[in-house]
Parts: sequence; structure tokens; C-alpha cells
Amino acid sequence: MRLRIGSAPHIGVVSSVWKLQVERNVTSEDEAHALFRELKRFFLVSDACYPQSIPMFSRRVDVAWHQFVLFTRDYGDFCKRFFHRYLHHQPNWNEDRGVQFVEFKAFAAIYESLFGERPPPVWQDEIELRLDDRIRYDRIDARFDVRLEGEKAELLVLGAQAPEVVLRVDAWAEPALRFIASHPCFYVRELPGLDDEDKAALATALARTRAFCLTF
Repeated sequence: MRLRIGSAPHIGVVSSVWKLQVERNVTSEDEAHALFRELKRFFLVSDACYPQSIPMFSRRVDVAWHQFVLFTRDYGDFCKRFFHRYLHHQPNWNEDRGVQFVEFKAFAAIYESLFGERPPPVWQDEIELRLDDRIRYDRIDARFDVRLEGEKAELLVLGAQAPEVVLRVDAWAEPALRFIASHPCFYVRELPGLDDEDKAALATALARTRAFCLTF
């Protein structure tokens, strides 16, 4: 590892951990500290890849970054102390096609080489869903509909061309699909007609389609 961030908590991180709890972005102090552990590791991977850019793959880690950046003086001091430059926050998409971005597979390989372990599940949003997570359409202008085909219910995305099947489930989950089609943003726990396990499973399947994503 080219650089090591000290284990002593930085004052900006301490404040941000508190803010995550106050705003209920996490369910415990331990979870908040775990997010900041991964955020610091993200900074180290980013530094190792510089000047290539790494998008923020995890929306949970990203919300920790958001909170940290809000403490502008502490965040600036942190960047100067450990990286000798300001680490600008970047969303997980890019409008400038000329910028070279590191893909998740490469990110995971560099992460493992630096820390001796694979990135934990928090880095893949679609396998970390909980009842208190919020899901939203990935595009503001997205439109969805539901169709019954025999014993299956299909969630369709509507576009200029023919409707495209996004997800196919058993017909008894049709009410949940209709709820999804009419709610651009919702909590996993709000899905109707399903028990908690099925709600989480359906939300996970949605996130994996890339038509939906986690939000805060």
C-alpha cells in the first residue's frame, strides 16, 4: 500500500458519523463507522489509480462521503493531510465521455491487492438491500406498466420502441409490480402483498435490472 490513513478518528469523520445517525442513513454507530472505513479505502484505491477516475460504486458509501464533504474545513484538512490534494466528490456516472473511468472489476482487483480481501457486499448495492432502503427509477423520465402472461406478471418499461420486459415474477406478486410501476421512489417495506423476505428479494431483483437503483 502506498499510503496509510491513520486509525485515529478524524474530527470530520466523527461529526459525519453522528450526522449519519441523526438523519437515519444508518441503523447503528457501528454501521456508520463501517461506511467510513470503506470510504477511506475508496480514497486509497482512487489515489493508487490517479489520474484515472473511479466512480463511486456504492450509494451507501457515497452518502457517507456526502456527509463528510459538508464539514468543509475538516474535509479539506483531511484531504491535504493524507493526499496533498483536494478529493473532489464525483457521482457514479459521467457526462464527459473523454474521461477514462475504472470499472468495478478493476476496482475490486486493486482493492484486494491493497487490503488483502475482496470488497465487502456494501460495494454492490443490489446485494445489500433491506426493508428500510429506498428504491427509485434510474431515469427521471422512465415509465412502467404491468402485464399478466399466464401465471406470470411482467414489469414493462415503456419507450419509443416496443415495451421491454424488465422483470418477470409469479402472478401473485402483481400488486407489488403495479405499486412499483406507479411509484417513482418507494421504501422496500412499502411493497404490498409480500412478506418481508419476498419484499427484499423483489427489491434485489429490481436493483439488478439497472432500471432501478438505491437512493437516500
